[in-house]
Amino acid sequence: MALRSAARQVPLAEIAPRVVSWLSIPALAPVAIQRLPEIRQSGGLGFVLEQAHLLRARGRGARLLRIGDAHKLLPAPPEINALSPRARRGVVGWAESLPIRRDTLVAYLASLSACTDARVRFDAAHALRRLADQGGNGPVDAALIQLAGDADGRVASAAAGALAAAASPHRRASLVPALRPLAAESGHASVRHACHEALSLFDPWHRASGLMGHVCVLPARRIAATDRARLDKEAREALSSADPLRRLHALELIERLGRVHDVIESVERAVRDADSRVAAKATLVLSRAAAPKYARVLRTALTHQDPRVRASAVEGVARMGLAEESLADRLSDSSARTRANAVRCFLRQQPSTRLLNLLADMLRDERPDHRISGLWVAERLAETDLAGPIARLAREDQDPLVRRRALRCAKRLLAEMRMEWGTSAGHGPGAAPHAAPLASHREATAW
Repeated sequence: MALRSAARQVPLAEIAPRVVSWLSIPALAPVAIQRLPEIRQSGGLGFVLEQAHLLRARGRGARLLRIGDAHKLLPAPPEINALSPRARRGVVGWAESLPIRRDTLVAYLASLSACTDARVRFDAAHALRRLADQGGNGPVDAALIQLAGDADGRVASAAAGALAAAASPHRRASLVPALRPLAAESGHASVRHACHEALSLFDPWHRASGLMGHVCVLPARRIAATDRARLDKEAREALSSADPLRRLHALELIERLGRVHDVIESVERAVRDADSRVAAKATLVLSRAAAPKYARVLRTALTHQDPRVRASAVEGVARMGLAEESLADRLSDSSARTRANAVRCFLRQQPSTRLLNLLADMLRDERPDHRISGLWVAERLAETDLAGPIARLAREDQDPLVRRRALRCAKRLLAEMRMEWGTSAGHGPGAAPHAAPLASHREATAW
């Protein structure tokens, strides 16, 4: 008691530098807490803020819980700007140590965006991220969105990272409208990147970086589970977007979700899209509908001026099981991929010596891309009858890409022949399987 009485007689100017130390001493902690409001009014709070990093040790933070009206001990942004740099670094730690209501703390941290010191705003962004992990994120997210538009790149990146780390589906959905302008208009590349990555996970119709980018179906599946009409409406809006890459992304997502029948009219219009990439993808997606009434659209695409669309149309017709005379003209198409798809389609459904000779003609073609496409067909269908020409290509062709593809094809054919030899001993002569697993020509010819 004598020590406490003596401490109360110490002048205020001498107590301020010692307040944080006194909080660790049980006998002096009540005196320190009692004198804090006077120190705040006298302008001596800077001494406390300089030592705010010590509040987490030796029970000091627990003793601060006894303070009443703790929110009155928070310095306003104009006061913070007048403090020393060392004192400003302790502002956020001091606010987190005081026993104040959560909404009061969030409002105070949001007000720190008016501080001139970027370090204070940076610390406020990280403190808001810690609060966001505790739930009730409406005001927290509003403050983080404000800081994500900060002029300082480090502050904006910290706030954008906090928004991108949202884990709750409801919180992610609420952040999408705010993240879109940040991803498009932020002056900091790191913020734009973080927002794009977040939107690729939060927004089902957001196109990630790259031609197709990463397609995340989880947000769309969540929407479909609760509101399928909304999902179909958003799919139609995405397919009518002015951005061709956005339309391409929407087609990929519709195919992944299996929602082709629900937006079939929009997909049919996309087959006639001015962008050949969109038209080619829409042709493949439309073929998944497996509806005879759309066969006419696919037949029209067979004569498209772009070889990519023609090749996709042939693949779509084959997928629907409609190998017919309309594909006959594509057997001599100038596009290697279109020609290969047509030959493969007929060989799978109507194998004959004439078609095998057409495939052999592709292997002898002067154009390297046609020889590579022919090797792709021979590999996918395991045409062991062409093992001799393929072996010659692997040894003698002048194009290294053709030799590499021929070697791969030869290995596949050798494996098939060994399987035939092994099965013929116990089960009679085997036949090469003409129904190998389907793989797209584009993937199989990627070098």
